[in-house]
Amino acid sequence: MDGTDGCISEAKVWKVVDSWFYCRGLAAMQIDSYNHFVKHTMKNIMASFPPIQVTRTENFCCYNHILSFSDPQLEPNVHIKPNDCRIQSSSYMAAIKVKISYTIQQYSFSNNEGLVQEVTYEPKLIDFCLFPVMVNSCLCYLNTNKVAGSDIKAHRIINDECPYDEGGYFIIRGAEKAVIAQEGNRPNRLLILPGDPGSKIPYTAQLVSTNSTKNLHSKVVLKYWSTNKWGRTIQDINQPQITFTMQGIRDDLPLFLLILALWQDNVYAARDLLSIVVPDESDTELIEHLLPSYNLFCSTPQSSKDKCIEFLAGRLVVGEQMDSAKAKYDRLMSHLSTRLLPHIGVTPEFHLDKAFFIGYMTNLLLQTVVGRRSPDDRDHWGGKRLQLTGSLLADKFRFEYELFLRRLARKLHDTGSILKVKEDISMVSPNIEGSSFIPQSKYDTHGKVPGLEDPRRLLDRIKVAATSYISKNITSALSTGTWKTNEVVGNTKSGVSQSLVRLSYTSALSQIRRSSSSVEETSKAIGPRLLHTTQFGYMCPAETPEGAKVGLIKNFSLMANVTLDNPKDEHDLRKLLTEYRVQASHGPISVLKSFHTVTNAKKLVSDVKIFLNGSWLGFIDREYVQRLITDLKRWRFEGKINREVSISYLAHKQEISISSDEGRVTRPVFVVITDIHPTLKLVTNLSLAITEEDVETLATIPQMEQWNSLLSGLGTGKCMIEFLDPNEEEMALICMDIYHFKEEIQKAHTIRDIILAHGEDNAINYIKAHNIPLANNYTHLEIHPSMVLSAITSLIPFPDHNQSPRNLYQASMGKQAVGIYALNYLKRFDTSGINVMHYPQLPLVTTRSMPHVKFRYLPAGQNVIIAIAVYSGFNQEDSLIMSQSAVDRGFMRATYYHTYEEMISSAASSINAPDRIEKFCRPIGPNIKGIKDPGCASYLEADGLPRVGNAVNSQRLIIGKIRPNKRSMNSRAVSTYDFQDVSLKVKMEETGRVDSVIIAPDLREQSFLSEGVDSNTTGAEGSLLAKVRVRSSRVPQLGDKFSSRHGQKGTVGMLLRHEDLPFTLDGITPDIIMNPHAIPSRMTIGQLMESVASKLGALSGHEVDGTAFNAPPGSTDKQIAADLHARGYQKHNYEAMMNGMTGEMMTYRIFIGPTFYQRLKHMVLDKISSRNTGPIVTLTRQPNEGRSNYGGMRIGEMEKDAFIAHGATAILRDRLLFSSDVSEFLVCQNCGIICWHADSRKLTTKKSPHCMICSESSTTDSFARITIPYAAKLFFQEIIGMGVFPRIEVETH
Repeated sequence: MDGTDGCISEAKVWKVVDSWFYCRGLAAMQIDSYNHFVKHTMKNIMASFPPIQVTRTENFCCYNHILSFSDPQLEPNVHIKPNDCRIQSSSYMAAIKVKISYTIQQYSFSNNEGLVQEVTYEPKLIDFCLFPVMVNSCLCYLNTNKVAGSDIKAHRIINDECPYDEGGYFIIRGAEKAVIAQEGNRPNRLLILPGDPGSKIPYTAQLVSTNSTKNLHSKVVLKYWSTNKWGRTIQDINQPQITFTMQGIRDDLPLFLLILALWQDNVYAARDLLSIVVPDESDTELIEHLLPSYNLFCSTPQSSKDKCIEFLAGRLVVGEQMDSAKAKYDRLMSHLSTRLLPHIGVTPEFHLDKAFFIGYMTNLLLQTVVGRRSPDDRDHWGGKRLQLTGSLLADKFRFEYELFLRRLARKLHDTGSILKVKEDISMVSPNIEGSSFIPQSKYDTHGKVPGLEDPRRLLDRIKVAATSYISKNITSALSTGTWKTNEVVGNTKSGVSQSLVRLSYTSALSQIRRSSSSVEETSKAIGPRLLHTTQFGYMCPAETPEGAKVGLIKNFSLMANVTLDNPKDEHDLRKLLTEYRVQASHGPISVLKSFHTVTNAKKLVSDVKIFLNGSWLGFIDREYVQRLITDLKRWRFEGKINREVSISYLAHKQEISISSDEGRVTRPVFVVITDIHPTLKLVTNLSLAITEEDVETLATIPQMEQWNSLLSGLGTGKCMIEFLDPNEEEMALICMDIYHFKEEIQKAHTIRDIILAHGEDNAINYIKAHNIPLANNYTHLEIHPSMVLSAITSLIPFPDHNQSPRNLYQASMGKQAVGIYALNYLKRFDTSGINVMHYPQLPLVTTRSMPHVKFRYLPAGQNVIIAIAVYSGFNQEDSLIMSQSAVDRGFMRATYYHTYEEMISSAASSINAPDRIEKFCRPIGPNIKGIKDPGCASYLEADGLPRVGNAVNSQRLIIGKIRPNKRSMNSRAVSTYDFQDVSLKVKMEETGRVDSVIIAPDLREQSFLSEGVDSNTTGAEGSLLAKVRVRSSRVPQLGDKFSSRHGQKGTVGMLLRHEDLPFTLDGITPDIIMNPHAIPSRMTIGQLMESVASKLGALSGHEVDGTAFNAPPGSTDKQIAADLHARGYQKHNYEAMMNGMTGEMMTYRIFIGPTFYQRLKHMVLDKISSRNTGPIVTLTRQPNEGRSNYGGMRIGEMEKDAFIAHGATAILRDRLLFSSDVSEFLVCQNCGIICWHADSRKLTTKKSPHCMICSESSTTDSFARITIPYAAKLFFQEIIGMGVFPRIEVETH
């Protein structure tokens, strides 16, 4: 489709989309977040903590040791490759070096001299600790060792990596870990929320204030009470009241106590305080709701400011009752400065600003109470923030670094030898032995100054402590997913990091682009699970799990982005707004008005409020609003402020909201230029800021620079693309696609021509008389509507023609499809079972996102001839009939890879027996106990590992290993057996061939330094790691699961030979026959369209584009049908077919054509389970559970009911008793208690059965032998231990 005036063609749109993916990979969000953390955030965190001070007394002097760390530098990992860490089961880490500043202050108390000397050592860069490295980040080997000008794919192949691996994950102890983005509420977000039905508090105003610079968090809640909270103590009984609660102050207190405490003067008038909340004196409705609260305040003894301060100071949680009045006052002022709305400011000069903000909160609360505004939507995505890897690591690092400083200070204080001072260190010596510190004294000491006796011990202790408290804990958090960022009990997140699932390439990609809500999956809340309209374009509407986590786990859309933290953005915005001037008749004037006098509160009625990241900066006259908005957007385009800053003018609220904080979701859109008639206010022209010529210019720019060039306007000075977040998007009018936009252009041109032809006076009448449609005043255009989908759902052809749940099911099954998950799979030793398809194919119907999701290079499925028909009855419900001949030819075949892993430690078990160590060897010999397989010498080599190509089965050992027996330290007896056979056996019912064997150093606990580790040496204490990869062929068979890309899943119900299948007049037989009843109720019209389009593509020899929303509605199916009909086929894909079993023509036409099908990981060989006899549980004597434990099949409640319904009680008795834990016992016929058996091993002196309850000695005839499950007998004995004696009554025959 060619571009028209004011618009660009569809081909040019895809050029713009391609430029986005060239510049930003699908894992770029996580990588950018990590890079920002290691380059900027870590430095800011370390600088925010005060130095460590340790005071010690030696030699009649007091020494104050001051220690601080700054300027962390992470050295890129230039020695260790990511795949080396996978093989060696080590963690992929880089070394952190920090600058240490050290000062010793010497005080003398003998003559009250005070500070005698101060020695400062020159700051030195030292080794600090290790930190995990994200694959493909700025610290990764794959980036730091890249040869200039070399192809990135070739570079990855050379380093044993898949060329299409996006990175964005960590390698911890050999396992790949992905960090899941965490969804939370925006800090400094004011929410007016309804209370519980029937509650005395119908509405509350809540705000969680956060000052990220000072790391301060606090919550303020205003409550509107429908009745008097204090009851009879106040005259205004049963009148509504407003109270406040905040952290650090006990109880709910009257609102005006807080406002008065923040007031700048000791003298106030009622009008002053009331106008802060209700600036419009004519608004009697709000004032009437506010007056009871003010009257309550006036009736209390705390109505003067001094009394108010005294009262609030007494309510502080922290503080002593015996403190002086001044101490209490200072503590309260400090508390109000730092713990009340810290995002506004943390000094007393911001108290008036906070008073106005509290008044603003109260005003919105009252407006909600009287029904002028609705309660806030807590699920609105403009109020959500996402924490990516960098933000989560920043919280974790801040917590661990603070603990490190506290514990280091305590250890230095407790261990005096580390900080032992030497009095005669010469100033002439440039270096102290054992360290690189250079002392510098501020005093004339005749060449001698005090200093550390052994500085190396201090540096070693710092490194050990940092490794123990920072490296170890952060690595552990990534390994387990448990994220603790503060010391509050129970405030620990789980599932923050997860093992990367490598079932397919798309499954790993989806996991990296996933977000998780903070709502528990057990919650019954519906709101957080629903698809919110503000998620459009940011989160995929189709990809979310089924079941309890539906709607709580989301995935990012293809062109979604998340902003990063940059405190400079907020600083620049504050400066620009403060210095903003407009030209007036008498010269430039400042626009922003701050909180200086009370009269400003009265101006709130007409002025527009300006908010920056939730902080109220001041006011601006309405006449300057549009000029300010225009200038802000111009500065954003010019780069004076960040391009992802959000600028929203909420005209209905008279507010300008500016956001520059981190975690906001944004997305790019085209900018539309609109011409509006100055008099008639009608749209007369619409055009895109970007033109066809601009897109053609992209071809001359390197691919990696194309997107940034577009953002900067390609040197034309035009803003072509803007990033919008959900707040700014609500104030924009966005056209959905270029087809609709071209129609709007035609409407605008028609209006323009009418105005020119009929003049301004008659144009309106003409438009009304002829019902001429008007063009919309669009501000933006979607780059492409299919970008609303995620990486996986964008692979579905024609998803806009499917029922919505079917796309959701495919999003789940697409991650389970068998394909090629990585091109380096032969160099990986993944412990989880991995399937690799032998002959994956490209689908005939493609989507535009396939190259960018790498599905074109790593497909998962094959093009299959599908017939939708009833045939032989073996494809009922969701069963499939599959061609056995196609399977024999290699159809859907795959290889299953599984890795066995075992390690040994070469540390000797005894000093006297250095040869008693763990070994890899054949576990046979006279000194080995518990030999598992005496014949293992036939298939295990001398090193205990199998030969490559050997067959394996469930009876064989896979890794031979022996361990020395533990000897008692007090016993001198020598055991006959020195070693124990602890070899690893093959999994139950697994067969195959040994594919690869390696022995590597076990470096799970090894600390990699920047100098690297020799790959030929062993790991910690000489540990070795053996890995054996086993492969087995997986041929499709009955019960295996398959699905299309449209959620049509099914299992193989029958395999028919080629000659038994129906065939077309051309002799084509289907590979799969699916049931036609699967179509009507599920409404997967997209699959029918794919089949028709695939047949057309096969006939014409080219791929067919099935991208969502890629054509005008209703045009795609008609065009495909027409093209297919032109090639001599029925346009709706029906064909006459012959019955393969009878040879007769079938009496109905069959829908048949190619469709891309996926083989899923659910295979019969992984699930089939049976057993005759086997291991049992010791406690209950019932069979083990689980297929891997060679367990039995449990008859559940529903199966039991089915047996009873069929009258099959004998079978039920057999399964539940004789095939399980049948046992025989003797029961006393007198009391019905299970008796002791006549067994010398039992705790009884009787040689015959004995009843412990009956007093007289019984004879054999008084006992009855019963057969019951052993678990029932165990239950009886357990409740006897509780004092409950069940009686078993036995009938005598």
